[in-house]
Amino acid sequence: MLPAGESRTKSVVSAPERSLVQRMDALERANEIRTRRAQLKRDLKAGRVTVYDVLLEPPSFVETAKVFDMLLAVPKYGRVKVN
Repeated sequence: MLPAGESRTKSVVSAPERSLVQRMDALERANEIRTRRAQLKRDLKAGRVTVYDVLLEPPSFVETAKVFDMLLAVPKYGRVKVN
């Protein structure tokens, strides 16, 4: 118990303030990464790229992607095999 008159306070940590230009730049980068990942998944599905090459030398836009999501794009690999 806390002594009389004292209360617990929670400190709220928030993201730093960003200008409109900074937010738009971040959004543009995120959209570019999503677009390139989607193309890579299509290439994996079509067999133009192998998952071996992607995992061995990942492009910069794949470095933060989940391996699970990349493996799901490979033909004949579903959720059961990927898990």
